[in-house]
Amino acid sequence: MSLLVIMGSGETSPTMVSVHRRLAGTLPSRPSAVLLETPYGFQENVADISAKACAYFARSVGLSVTVAPGLRGPGVAAETDQGLAAVRAADWLFSGPGSPTYAMDCWRSTPVGQALQDRLARGRRPNFNEVGPSRPDRPNFDEVGPSRQRPNFNEVGPSRPDRPNFDEVGPSRQRPNIKEVGPVTVLASAAAATMGRWAVPVYEIYKVGATPYWAQGLDLMAHLDLSVAVIPHYDNTEGGTHDTRFCYLGERRLRILERELPAQAAVLGIDEHTAALIDPPNDSVEIVGRGGVTVRRAGADVVLPSGTVLSLTRLRSLVRGEVRGGAPKVEQREELEQPPTVSEVAADCEREFDEALARQDAAGLGQAVLDLESAVRAWSADTEEDDGADQAAAVLRTLIVRLAQVAELDPAERLAPLVDPLIAWRARLRAAGDFAGADEVRSLLAEAGVLLRDTPGDTRWTLPAAR
Repeated sequence: MSLLVIMGSGETSPTMVSVHRRLAGTLPSRPSAVLLETPYGFQENVADISAKACAYFARSVGLSVTVAPGLRGPGVAAETDQGLAAVRAADWLFSGPGSPTYAMDCWRSTPVGQALQDRLARGRRPNFNEVGPSRPDRPNFDEVGPSRQRPNFNEVGPSRPDRPNFDEVGPSRQRPNIKEVGPVTVLASAAAATMGRWAVPVYEIYKVGATPYWAQGLDLMAHLDLSVAVIPHYDNTEGGTHDTRFCYLGERRLRILERELPAQAAVLGIDEHTAALIDPPNDSVEIVGRGGVTVRRAGADVVLPSGTVLSLTRLRSLVRGEVRGGAPKVEQREELEQPPTVSEVAADCEREFDEALARQDAAGLGQAVLDLESAVRAWSADTEEDDGADQAAAVLRTLIVRLAQVAELDPAERLAPLVDPLIAWRARLRAAGDFAGADEVRSLLAEAGVLLRDTPGDTRWTLPAAR
């Protein structure tokens, strides 16, 4: 059975690069990597979205990705057949943003839906790069001893006490070894929403205002014996003043929908910039990324935070409600620091700009602008249609305008509150006959770069012209 990866969002952003690289490391040399663009195939800019995604994987992951032809929607039979062959044969298959209902309609009306089912149902591919006793003609660079076993670089030790263990009854559960070569299927955002028996028709409910209802999903998760509705963008906060969690449903509408689920079904929520790595042959599930995965039944949540490792068997029990008292308390493994989102970078850069302005630090002002520009450029390959990148670009434009305003300030205007009282004091000293004191004030101002010129009526001051 294929290694299945479900991503809640951020699938082509800097936050998920490390996950993609780890998955790419499981593939054979010169893998067949295929992009399935159906979920956004109805959009006029479909080619641009695909090009950005392919560029992201090439630049950030080192993976050469091709687009499956003829699978944007209803198309020419010959192209559809070519695309279908690419989907079925791919070592690595990726599909992401767009409309869940559009994708499901297209996939059901073509053999693509069955191809996706077959990817999850079939056994692992043989590893033709593996060298063993029957392959004496090829050098074995992985040989570690007489048994010619391949080393497991993911294995840390027999106990692994630093990771959450939801199955512990004896020795602690080890992190799954996904170094074995096999097909990888990565479904994110809209594509992820199609995977369950039930699917959220997000466009129809959130954009059009339809009464909340479940769309019939592809039920790919049935191959894992999981009766679920997969909801990506589970912890979304784009709404600001209104609730956009749960893929823009919000709590009120989710409560309406979950009452329609049967007793042994659940919602499987995937947070943004988070992935669930499901490896059926090894009976393992691992949560990675910035957030977590939530199993929700009748409003009750079991949250599996990033770093959690549990068995697929235990996940099934959580979905069916067979685990009493929720998830056991375990020690959370310390995760590597996750890259910030573009919204977080924008907020940090704006704060740094304000602090630099308060201390009149010109270099700090420029650095804040440059840091934000770098982040906006790094996130330009993100194919998701959320507001984060647009908001960051808006902040960048604001900071550039503010930087220009600072440059336009007349230094004399800023110094006047300090210089004018000193000139008035000097005038009083001269009127009192204290010319030595008046000259001292003049000298001090000159040392500070303020030049005085006495006229019959008053005293005027200037600053040296900038060179």
